[in-house]
Amino acid sequence: MYTSDKEKLVRSSELVVSQEKYNEQDLEIMERLFICYRAIAIMLFNFAQSGHPGGSISAGRIFLNLMLNKNMKIDITDLNRPDSDIIGLAAGHKALGLYSFLGLIFEIVKLKDIKLYNSIKHKLRLEDLLGFRKNPATVLPLMKKFKSLRLDGHPTPETPGVMLATGASGVGFGAYGGYAFGKKEYFENPPVVNIIEGEGGMTAGRVHENLAHFWSSAIWNLIVHVDWNNASIDADSVCSEESGRGQYVNWTPYQLGLLHGYNVVFVENGRDNNQIKVAQDYVHNNFMPLKNAPNMIVYRTLKGEGYWEGRKSHGAGYKFDSEDYFNAQKIFESTFNTKFIKTPHNPTPEVKEEYFYKNLLVIEEALKGDSKLLEFAFNRLMINRDNLNSANRKPKKNAPNISLIFKKSKLLDIKNPPESVYTKPGSSRTLREALGKTLSYINHITKGGLYGFAADLVSSTSLNLMSDGFPEGFISPNNPYAKIIPTGICEDGGSALVSGISATGHCIGVASSYATFITPMSFTAVRLFCIAYQAKHGENIAPLIVINAHSGLKTGEDGPTHACPQALSVWKSFSKLKLKVITLTPWDPNELWPLMIAALRNKPAVIVPFVTRPAETVIDRKKYNFPDVSETVNGIYYIRRAKRSKATILYQGAEVGIELPNVVEVLDKEKIDVNILYISSSELFSYLPKEKQNKILPTALKQNAMAITGFTIDTMYEYLLSEKGREYSLHPFKKGKFLGSGPGSEVLKQAGLDVKSQIQAIKKFVREFKIK
Repeated sequence: MYTSDKEKLVRSSELVVSQEKYNEQDLEIMERLFICYRAIAIMLFNFAQSGHPGGSISAGRIFLNLMLNKNMKIDITDLNRPDSDIIGLAAGHKALGLYSFLGLIFEIVKLKDIKLYNSIKHKLRLEDLLGFRKNPATVLPLMKKFKSLRLDGHPTPETPGVMLATGASGVGFGAYGGYAFGKKEYFENPPVVNIIEGEGGMTAGRVHENLAHFWSSAIWNLIVHVDWNNASIDADSVCSEESGRGQYVNWTPYQLGLLHGYNVVFVENGRDNNQIKVAQDYVHNNFMPLKNAPNMIVYRTLKGEGYWEGRKSHGAGYKFDSEDYFNAQKIFESTFNTKFIKTPHNPTPEVKEEYFYKNLLVIEEALKGDSKLLEFAFNRLMINRDNLNSANRKPKKNAPNISLIFKKSKLLDIKNPPESVYTKPGSSRTLREALGKTLSYINHITKGGLYGFAADLVSSTSLNLMSDGFPEGFISPNNPYAKIIPTGICEDGGSALVSGISATGHCIGVASSYATFITPMSFTAVRLFCIAYQAKHGENIAPLIVINAHSGLKTGEDGPTHACPQALSVWKSFSKLKLKVITLTPWDPNELWPLMIAALRNKPAVIVPFVTRPAETVIDRKKYNFPDVSETVNGIYYIRRAKRSKATILYQGAEVGIELPNVVEVLDKEKIDVNILYISSSELFSYLPKEKQNKILPTALKQNAMAITGFTIDTMYEYLLSEKGREYSLHPFKKGKFLGSGPGSEVLKQAGLDVKSQIQAIKKFVREFKIK
């Protein structure tokens, strides 16, 4: 087992001797609050028969001490204030606990100041708990009467104070760290972001990546609170400790924190509110003023304390209204001198809901009878609101301002790119470089609003160009104004981190790597980011940019492990959602500017540019009678119009598109009458008015179309309305196998996508295909 430097570890048993603790009355109140919290949590499971009660219970005192200690700067009347401290769930498994906690806290406000309570627009009422794990399609009488929220199994920003959607194998850990980073970069005196995680969640690989990222970026306004109950879904001893070997890992959470350079406090008894209090106070008073590293508090707790103790209560609990359930509620009943109500046998959903509500009213009546508890908790909430107002958190003088890029502006004229971005015909440039120059310009006009990582491929993917004019190298305590986040080879964790940056709404996060790596490894983080974007209705959240560099077959020298044509298919799976995930598939470097500006004006959730490796010569469009490059913003545009024929060739992908001048030259010479269109963004095309879409690509042309694409053929199906058209189409897997290594030109030849094969396929299609 790894042995830490014990001198660096601060222990609560030592602090509790010398630090200020709760007085006896307040300590008793904090424990009654926990008993009430636990009663709500296990009641939620009882009536839903779903959720995660074990970890929710063990985290209860962490929630309560965070919210009610003197360090918190938070406004209970507006938990979504951009200057507010944050309590965020990394994994989301403790959602049952979060809802119980919020229901309890808002109920206290209601019982102390009904006028203030009624003025709160975004709150979670006890009545909303009726909607725990209920679908919007579920309509029951009381839920309808109270207009109860539908509380997701893992929380999203539909819940007050929740900034991100979390729950998928540690994604929330990186995202909340990125959120803290974004706040640190924007505010002079930034909010503190508190991440609550369990040791089981910390076994995820992306969490280890992010632990390193948070340290390397010195995210000092971050506190990781580890609920170490040492029981996961399957294991009763996740981590090694002095009592024995761990079933999963040979470290303790505090050793892991020390290994990564964190300021760490270990709370040996996480069921002691005084030990919790002094640990949290110590971090705020002694560690955070140093501004040198992230912080971690590890609490040794008991999963399912006072309920079903151990791993079995992770995602399960006692059967509905069982004797075991009522036995677990006895501590609440004796503490508050009350009695819960048993539901009649074999209840209908309506009767079950009725008795759920009756039992929630038992909680309310118990609280009404505890005036000292109400007074203590309410006063603490008001002090925290006053503390936030007094902090007067303001943006830095040089804080980023990204608002400009979502509007029409002379600085962002689609038809007039900046000189640094435009590439003259006859010269050569990579698509990567053109994108980097475009992002650099945007970074300057937003006063440094873009932050990115590139998985040890900063120059390789040309992301370094994004930071031209800013300090070179990685952001660090010694280089605080740089724009590149040091991550190592970590597409997974890095993507989670930059999604959190975008979630602040202050800055735009940029992820970059080979398409074959960034697509699968960023997918989970991006998907959860989109869920948060939907829950926020696109407000107070910025787009996320995911650069698929070294895309496609022209990365041939690296072989099929790297030259991947499949990535676009993944991103197109978002296309039917109302939120906007926009893919960009240019072939001409000069298309990057108009495509990026058009995409940003749509204020999408995500922009996914595909850019290839090699430099290509930029053509003179007028010479070939090609349309102006600004036509690319339509998403699909004509390269060549047929005089009479409905035969249509649809191109997509730079590796095939770059050959269009040669293809058109031959077709014109041989007088082959055919329409040729290029797809630069399926999504931008889909946002056009239907009338314009039909004018560009009517059904008659789709019925008579084949495709030539550098991506997999499924990405073209919506435009190919005949089986024969699909059969004639050219694509990388047409021969049914992964392709070999070698120069891009040779790989294209192997695939049957070289210029000679393209021309032959078009001729055959026009000659043999029966036009409808």
